[in-house]
Amino acid sequence: MDTEKYIASGILELYVAGILSEVENLDVARYAAEYPEIQNEIKAIEATVLALTKAAAPKEGAQIHLAKVQAKIAATGAPKSNYTATRENKLECLHRVGSIYFISRWPILDVHPK
Repeated sequence: MDTEKYIASGILELYVAGILSEVENLDVARYAAEYPEIQNEIKAIEATVLALTKAAAPKEGAQIHLAKVQAKIAATGAPKSNYTATRENKLECLHRVGSIYFISRWPILDVHPK
């Protein structure tokens, strides 16, 4: 068996990920027991996956920081986004301009005809 070609095929990565079928898992396990190069490659892949998992995991204290931020938001209320604040400002301005327009037109408008 050409172990280098077998290792390069990518089947060992799938084995470590647990994606292979039962028959393929048994084949890889049998080859790993028979060929030390394959066993070493499986161990190297597992070590790489563990290192990546550790690097991607939240750092210590991240949960504490998250809890503090959530408590602060709960105490002060959720901050308004810029979009919400801008939209409210535009609506308020439109309301004021509309009110001024209609008040200035009030004498002209004959709401109660005589």
